[in-house]
Amino acid sequence: MNSMIRLDPPSAAGEVVPLPPGSDALAALQLVKRLYGIRRLRDQVFGGTAEVFRDPAWDLMLDLFAARLEGRRTSISSAALVACIPQTTAIRLVDHLVARGMLRRIPDEHDGRRCFLELTPDAEERMCSFLSLLATEDGGGDPILGRRADLDAAGLAFGIG
Repeated sequence: MNSMIRLDPPSAAGEVVPLPPGSDALAALQLVKRLYGIRRLRDQVFGGTAEVFRDPAWDLMLDLFAARLEGRRTSISSAALVACIPQTTAIRLVDHLVARGMLRRIPDEHDGRRCFLELTPDAEERMCSFLSLLATEDGGGDPILGRRADLDAAGLAFGIG
């Protein structure tokens, strides 16, 4: 992955335009899916206490970024499932993220009762920056867990890498 992930803008708001395979898109998608998978694994391991770690806004942001890379659309109903929250909570969360300029609603042209969600260009750019920082390595190791030298220095390597 390059030092900065770059995505081509969709040609119109709400238009589903999958990114070409290869380049930064595939690496970014793999990293996003890994981050989301780690969060679900944590929920499994901690069981009933997992709600202490919940961050539905971040889960939603990860999924919307992945949706952009995969060329799929996400409704509020889907957002609730991804974030593991009730639909009424998802609606409030979406309202909050829209008000903060992180998400935008795109009306469904076939069903006036439904809308799709997508990251705003600013939020997408910030996600690219975040993922680029995660993927930047100058000493080997895991982009999620950190550089091997840093883990070793902290006594945390435990055979990782």
